Amino acid sequence: MIRRLSPLFAAALVLAAVTLSPPALAQTDITTASDSVAAGPAADTSLSADQLSVTRLYETGNRLLNARRYAEAERSFLDALKLAPRISAIRHGLGLVYIQTEDYELAVLHLEEALRLEPNQIKSLYALARAYGETGETEKSKRAYERLIQLDPRFEKAYQDLAGTYYREKNWEKALELLEKARALNPGSHRTMSLIGVTGIRAGRMDIALDTVTELRRIGHPDEARRLEYLVYTSKENPEKTGAASAPSRPAAS
Repeated sequence: MIRRLSPLFAAALVLAAVTLSPPALAQTDITTASDSVAAGPAADTSLSADQLSVTRLYETGNRLLNARRYAEAERSFLDALKLAPRISAIRHGLGLVYIQTEDYELAVLHLEEALRLEPNQIKSLYALARAYGETGETEKSKRAYERLIQLDPRFEKAYQDLAGTYYREKNWEKALELLEKARALNPGSHRTMSLIGVTGIRAGRMDIALDTVTELRRIGHPDEARRLEYLVYTSKENPEKTGAASAPSRPAAS
């Protein structure tokens, strides 16, 4: 079963104007993988023909993934996998393809194998945590995020996404705790600010939400501040509900 964000938490992502773009998630380095092949095949004449083919297939797959040509990327990674089944970066690439095509069970299969080959690979662990969440494996998703934070305590998005998991469970205080840790890592992040504001609303902490409105204005995001303020005054969690603010206008096109 696919787990979706609640409308209000999703609204914070809209406020922050963020997406999980394939180029951002697809970055990896084959030279860090188990039984790795060289990243620059043309410069190394000592490589076998199969090693050169694997490198080229992997690089082609990654380029196609970044271009959102997922069916072609899948074929390229699968061809590479036939020649080199023990390279974790190829499994990682396939996992990313299947995340983007919403084939989450296949994504889990390949990302788990990538981590079996290279247990502390940060990018594969992050992608796996996301894939677990999409398949409804909430506890596995939490454990993956917690492991990720252990390996890289400064991974801001791991805190944000783990907060989203607790948000879906209506554990507002835990979600706020994690979001505050994310804010400590990057105090100027308007994305984190928006998430804190929306979570504060759901927790009935209008003081937190309104403080966040003020902070968003201070760091130069008045449109997000206005939208969040609208949510504060129209939310059913607001015990006062005094004079709902007018609907925010669409920001002017740049």
